[in-house]
Amino acid sequence: MAEIYKAICKNCSSEKSVLWGDGMYYIQYQCSNCLKTVGIPRHAPRPNREGREVPKFLEKDSFYSYPPTPIEEIIRFTDAELEEHLSNHVAWQNGDDEWDEFEVKKILQIRGCKCSSAFERVSRDSSPSTKCESCNSVDFQMTLDKLAD
Repeated sequence: MAEIYKAICKNCSSEKSVLWGDGMYYIQYQCSNCLKTVGIPRHAPRPNREGREVPKFLEKDSFYSYPPTPIEEIIRFTDAELEEHLSNHVAWQNGDDEWDEFEVKKILQIRGCKCSSAFERVSRDSSPSTKCESCNSVDFQMTLDKLAD
């Protein structure tokens, strides 16, 4: 569950909210240069490549058993399809498969900042960090405000 922090810059006293951590439908990355955070969908909108075993008594129209998908048959997305999926946050609830590493890199290029720096996955154990838009300071007083998602 993500957390929302009230952040006050110790240098210029400007305030902002900082969303930190993974949510129910997204995972969070952070730019190592500008400290911008980016959420990407937790699951790819395609059937799980490992297949799914569902007991007969639990099967429904949209919840049923299916075999594993051969690697060459895994659905791949064009840049336009990815951008469309990323722009519709409600669609992030759909999907059952993991993203491949090259897909994560492409999503971070689409949704990320202009720094062209490396993105790191936000760890549950890491402390929230951000950069002040007014003075560029990274020295903040963080106070947990509420839980998100």
